[in-house]
Amino acid sequence: GTVIFTPASINRGSGQSRVISPQPVVQAPALVVTSRKEAIMTFKKSPSLVSEKCAPVTPLKVKDVPNFPGYDIIGKVPCGAETVNLPNEYTDVQLLRCGASCEVVESRITNTISCDKSSVPELRKQERENTGFLISLPEVSNHLQDINQNPKLTKEDHFFEFSGINQLVMASLDFKAPSLLPSALFLSHELKVVLDKPGPFGVKIVLSYPAIEGVDFETIAVGVRKNNQWILLQGTVDRQKSTVTLNIENITPYLDGNSLTVAVVGNVCEECTAGKLVQEYSDGSRRAIILVHGLTARSTRFQNIIDEFALNKQPWQVWTYRYPYSRDIEVTGSELAALIESRVNEFDELSLLGHSLGGLVTEKAFEVGNKKGYQWVSKLQTAIIAGTPHQGSPAIEVYRAIFENSLALRSDIFYVNSNTVQLLAQGVNSTATAANYQVIAGTKSFVFTRDLFTSENDGVTTTSSASTIGGAEFKNRCKNYYDLPVTHIELDEHPNVINIIARILNNEIAAQNPQLPLVGYNQYLAVNVDCEQEYYVVGKKISESATRDPLLCACGNDVCGVGEDDTSCPHDCVKPKECDDKKRVINTLLVIGALLLIYDIFRRRGKSRSGTFEWIVIEIALVTLLVIHYATCGIYQLGLILAGMLVIAHIVQKEIRKNKH
Repeated sequence: GTVIFTPASINRGSGQSRVISPQPVVQAPALVVTSRKEAIMTFKKSPSLVSEKCAPVTPLKVKDVPNFPGYDIIGKVPCGAETVNLPNEYTDVQLLRCGASCEVVESRITNTISCDKSSVPELRKQERENTGFLISLPEVSNHLQDINQNPKLTKEDHFFEFSGINQLVMASLDFKAPSLLPSALFLSHELKVVLDKPGPFGVKIVLSYPAIEGVDFETIAVGVRKNNQWILLQGTVDRQKSTVTLNIENITPYLDGNSLTVAVVGNVCEECTAGKLVQEYSDGSRRAIILVHGLTARSTRFQNIIDEFALNKQPWQVWTYRYPYSRDIEVTGSELAALIESRVNEFDELSLLGHSLGGLVTEKAFEVGNKKGYQWVSKLQTAIIAGTPHQGSPAIEVYRAIFENSLALRSDIFYVNSNTVQLLAQGVNSTATAANYQVIAGTKSFVFTRDLFTSENDGVTTTSSASTIGGAEFKNRCKNYYDLPVTHIELDEHPNVINIIARILNNEIAAQNPQLPLVGYNQYLAVNVDCEQEYYVVGKKISESATRDPLLCACGNDVCGVGEDDTSCPHDCVKPKECDDKKRVINTLLVIGALLLIYDIFRRRGKSRSGTFEWIVIEIALVTLLVIHYATCGIYQLGLILAGMLVIAHIVQKEIRKNKH
């Protein structure tokens, strides 16, 4: 690579950057080779912790169960289980340990499956942090050299030339082996240049990289390391020379003390030139769901969804569509449509899920399938579209901010100025609106894109843009539209989103089989059981209308269900206060006494004295009685008392008029 430091008059090539905090970097040894041209890409893969530690969640067995008064026996817990999958039609769930008698032992309701005392998402995170690609480059020793005016530093294939920096006295060049990043690949050593008393000057950086098969060269960028953080800067890539060039107007913001550390970063392609369908799980069902990832993601982003279905042995086939997102949407959508058609005999029912760019690809596939008369179109049950910018995003700055924060967001790098990004900024509206679309939208913005929006958004697109497909608005909440307080990148992995997706997919199956613990209509019980004694799960059965609903869509059905309360659903949960016999008698006596007092005052006065002391006393007494009765017996009893007072007031008024005459 070549780094040329030039005067500050050099123009900046890619706009301003933003400092990001990377995920923990796992160091891994690089293979030593003899020449830079012989660089080798190796893959370090973590063992599958989920496969090692997690068995499929075994259904409870209902046989030879003890009697536990007031509770229904849900089933027997298998030996050694950590998580029990239960239908959500039970509340007040308890774990019993039974011998000669049964006793309640500790357990807790949770929203994830646990294995070896860790949740499945936590295990997957550990896998990702220990999995990735590494470039094996020659070992290079540190180089230190005194320099004068117009100095040069050379080492191996790296060449550094400084100009216009009269105060520079000494520099050193430090080569560090590439590290393992969670979502990207180092294509060079970390190159650290140490300067003596650097001033505010511009810099032109030219770095070379090895041309290795499997790298998406559309994603190549320059990473600058500062305070243990990586800043991503987009440069100009020369594919023929295998170099990336970056111009920075002022180097000062990127210096860590008096040093500059840079490296070439890029993505490894899942599918560099053509897409393919991959079956991730199947229980032999004839019902299929195909997951289509977005721009800043790959198929592994759907791992949480796949795990939920696989570990719970759901009656589905789960497929992912892996594709190069640098291609035109028309090409990618047509390819997906054709690939589905090639598998059409493997399923009877089909659902699609597209996130972000994947939503546009999904809609294009449906459009192409319609035009070409593909058989799978008639089998399509629903198409779930999550966070897709149909009407565009406010500005290209949204995608630039995501690019700069790619490593911190654990998402892939992408080419900011690509046609795909430009298309997403402008928006694409599908002409195919006949599908049963279900829209999921996020309402939580990113800190670094919040100022780019004036309406509700997920950090990339507004809820209005996400819910408008082909000019039609899909915003019938809980029917074809679901909004949650999550960001754009959480729309394919957040537990609540997965719950909504599963509810949409399993809706008909759950209606026919309410006793099954189907994902979306289930709850997890974390348990700690041994194999020496028998354990049972008991609970109180509730009606379907009272079961937990993550979006409170059931609010208004006159049943205060699980997860609803006076605040979240007052319509169902605010009930009239009960009034026992003792309170009723006391209040009645108070009211009778007050009314008799009022009547006596008027009887003795014999006329109305508006505004006098007696009227003030009467008003205070009435208000006090109303407050007391409402606080103790509620609104309905209060209504009866008011009716009685009106009758007495009418009698009093007649007596007053009689006395006047």
